[in-house]
Amino acid sequence: METLSRRHRQRAMSRHEKVCHVSSQFRFLSRHHSPHVTNIMSPPSVVTATLPIPAARLDVLTTAFAAAFGPSAHALLLARAPGRVNLIGEHIDYAGFAVLPMAIDKDLVILAGTRPGTGKVLARSFGYEAAPLEFAHPISAADIDATRLEWANYFQAGYIGAYDKVLSLIGDGNHENSVVGKPVDQCYLIHSTVPAGSGLSSSSAMTVAVVLATLGLALSNDPKRLAAIPKEMLTQVAIETERLVGVNAGGMDQSISMLAQPSSAGLVHFTPELKLEPVPLPAGAVFVIAHSLVTADKHATAPTNYNLRVVETRLAARVLAQHTNPSANIFADLIDFSQPTSNVASQLSHLESLAREHLTNDATFASLATLLDTSASALEREYTSDFPVRFTTLRLLDRTLHVVSEARRVLDTVSLLHSPSGGASARAMGRLMHASHVSCRDLYTCSCAELDELVALGEANGSLGSRLTGAGWGGCSVHLLEGQSEVEGFIESMYKGYYEPRGVGRQEARDKWVFASGPKEGAGVYLL
Repeated sequence: METLSRRHRQRAMSRHEKVCHVSSQFRFLSRHHSPHVTNIMSPPSVVTATLPIPAARLDVLTTAFAAAFGPSAHALLLARAPGRVNLIGEHIDYAGFAVLPMAIDKDLVILAGTRPGTGKVLARSFGYEAAPLEFAHPISAADIDATRLEWANYFQAGYIGAYDKVLSLIGDGNHENSVVGKPVDQCYLIHSTVPAGSGLSSSSAMTVAVVLATLGLALSNDPKRLAAIPKEMLTQVAIETERLVGVNAGGMDQSISMLAQPSSAGLVHFTPELKLEPVPLPAGAVFVIAHSLVTADKHATAPTNYNLRVVETRLAARVLAQHTNPSANIFADLIDFSQPTSNVASQLSHLESLAREHLTNDATFASLATLLDTSASALEREYTSDFPVRFTTLRLLDRTLHVVSEARRVLDTVSLLHSPSGGASARAMGRLMHASHVSCRDLYTCSCAELDELVALGEANGSLGSRLTGAGWGGCSVHLLEGQSEVEGFIESMYKGYYEPRGVGRQEARDKWVFASGPKEGAGVYLL
């Protein structure tokens, strides 16, 4: 799970740093109290008829479940949510632009059931060290301490979402089929194969899986009712509840984890509504994911990295809005998406020209206040409510140039993937992936030396294109190969060039740090 096993500790602030908080209103999704999520091809039911993991893995988890909760505990269901790799479209979801991730075969599963008890909720991890979690139903957002990064926060967020945002709508959570109010304890055993801090969305997989597992137990005697809950609704719930842990992320991760369809990537739109569109990938193409061995602790570094980038892009959009659309809040508000793709690309080029004319890389609240005809204190108040940020100056020009060019690269990638150009589309996609990494490294400064080394090594050993994936600052790289026959040799080259010099054994590297994946299906619940 993404940084779930370590506790967030506040770091001392330099006296030269500006301290503020990011408003929860800066996210695109937060402008809609209840964002509508759609899938242009209806996803299957959240209840799956086929066991989504190997039977041997279920056997191991069943044994561990009995050891964790005692012989009287009875497992009732398995909830699964995949991790994801973002193929292109980095750090533009919260600007409202579409991104192109795919679900991978690394996943987080929860074996859930009940035992005779007093109404407690018990959660245990399997396969990694984490403090056990125990609480009494019900809980609220006030029970989550967003200043401390603990895996328990993600679990509690998903649990709250299931009861407060789903069961409260389809029933009060205490109906006759619910486990609540009965002399039983709820038991959840969690096992993840998604590397922590990898940029592969282990934290969102956790939230999605907990929402599903909690609903599955609450409706364990009413499977038809469970199966009737739309996956789009559950995606929305996962997006909203993950905010409770204190990271102001976009909706890409939860959308692809929940709604992904096999054999396709998913183009996740955010404007005018959250929507997932299946996109075919080049025939025979394979993606290899290689971990930098640097943990991308998005929560702990958010004040100077992730949250700060969101603030910079929204402030830049506000400046440019004065010259286009004064009511705009994010970059996507400055674009008319009802136009053909070629026209949207032209609008992005115009936005880039405006950025070069009106934005700088040394902005402050004071300088922006002059441009926006307001006061520095008013700007601080607008951006200071929930999410901490620290900065000296704001690099509005570079951040905007990345967002605009990355949004254009997503358009170009989707266009070529829909074209019947075979291997040529794979090679063209590789070039776009390389350009994306350069932009992330130079304009968004979200790479690191280790990721840059992996990207260079991959492209020197046959990758058609390589880039960082996820938030960056550590985590994983993704590499596009032309065919399955190249995978073994490529992985061995990555091992010899990167992992072996760092003292990582060959088997450990292959088991944990470098692996191939094609597009996989989204989340579901399997009733035992």
